[in-house]
Amino acid sequence: MGFITTVSRSGREVFACEIGKDGCARTGCTKHRCPYGWCQRYYVCKACWAKPDVKALFTKRGGKHETCRVNSDAYRKRDIEADALRESGHLLRVAALNKDKKGVHVIFRGKDGVEAGRYMPKSVYDGIPIGTNATIEDYEKIAGCVLSTAPTSFY
Repeated sequence: MGFITTVSRSGREVFACEIGKDGCARTGCTKHRCPYGWCQRYYVCKACWAKPDVKALFTKRGGKHETCRVNSDAYRKRDIEADALRESGHLLRVAALNKDKKGVHVIFRGKDGVEAGRYMPKSVYDGIPIGTNATIEDYEKIAGCVLSTAPTSFY
């Protein structure tokens, strides 16, 4: 579902109901959120909200948001692991920029905002998927050597 807008009687652009294949397009909608806080919010009119099958879409038992639950749980788990790594003194990957001849410029950040930068070949950088907690040590294991230092800013 994407956001559907229409023009109200007063000439303002407003959100319209999104329920159904193309949305019923009624205005005067209320905003409803995913029960797990993972996916986008939805705008639903009072008439559609009165339907039991529509209300079921927004309950944790509805089944429509099962992938939201799985993704939300995985994200929380990764966040807890990241906090534990930072607490133990590791710096985690927070940004990267391809520098062509120098390879990839990666910035790592730890507890209390401590930062470090490293240059590495693209093949080494690609060895750890995006969305995975990655430390300098993880990349040095892949590279088989100590990575060269880089600035803690891209500019």
